[in-house]
Amino acid sequence: RLENGFNIESGAASQGGRLFGRRAYVGLENDRWGTVTMGRQYNAAQEVLEPLQIGATTALTQYALHPFDTDDLNNTFRTNNAVQYQTPTWYGLRAIGLYGFSNSASFAQNRVWSIGTSYENGPLQLGAAYVRVDHPATDTTGAAASDNYYTFIKGVTRQQIWGAGGAYAWGAATFGLLYTSSLFNLQTGGSTRFKNYEGSVRYLVTPALQLALGETYTQVLASQGPKPSAHYLQTSAGVQYFLSKRTDVYVNAFYQRASSNTVAAIEGISNPSSTRTQIVAVTG
Repeated sequence: RLENGFNIESGAASQGGRLFGRRAYVGLENDRWGTVTMGRQYNAAQEVLEPLQIGATTALTQYALHPFDTDDLNNTFRTNNAVQYQTPTWYGLRAIGLYGFSNSASFAQNRVWSIGTSYENGPLQLGAAYVRVDHPATDTTGAAASDNYYTFIKGVTRQQIWGAGGAYAWGAATFGLLYTSSLFNLQTGGSTRFKNYEGSVRYLVTPALQLALGETYTQVLASQGPKPSAHYLQTSAGVQYFLSKRTDVYVNAFYQRASSNTVAAIEGISNPSSTRTQIVAVTG
């Protein structure tokens, strides 16, 4: 699979200008033994938790994702040099594991590994995942190569992501809950943790008309580092109308309010607000 990303406004290549920067992998698939793939891929949290996030399942898109994308559900970085295994689906249950090699003489330098599991049965969806990144962005050839992902927190020696969530369809409505925790250990000996609590609902007024509402509370706990202890509260709302299976129009609005010691920063916006509040409206 070769997948390239580009900016729809300028046509410039995304993912740092990489060719096939979104995903590039080969593999083998068997109904009995599962699937093995090798290359540049998504980690287990992206595979398992992203489908439960309101921004990934509606036209709310990246603006409804969590501040600074610390849980990587906005796919800010992919894993290079990765081998991934996915089990077959047994009675709705599936497991996934990924290891991204460091490509360095130091075994743990710039490596990634992750595990996850998901369950789907009728109206119920569940998922849980763990991701660990050791000494990220220390070179350009490792599993988590140097890019803009770690610019807002310098000197990260280890990143760990935990997450769990679920969704339940009840009639025309689908209710979702998601929790993620991202811990950044720093060279200074301190750490910064981001906790995201998300609740959402999607409602199909008609088969062609969908309403979406999401609420996210983000808590920042810093023992030491550039991000002080703070919190963010964001409301995301949107209307989506499907003209066909592949064509739709939408109108979305986002409001975020941060604690008094920081400024609002809606994910997907180039620059944060200069105040503790930020409002974004998007249509397309």
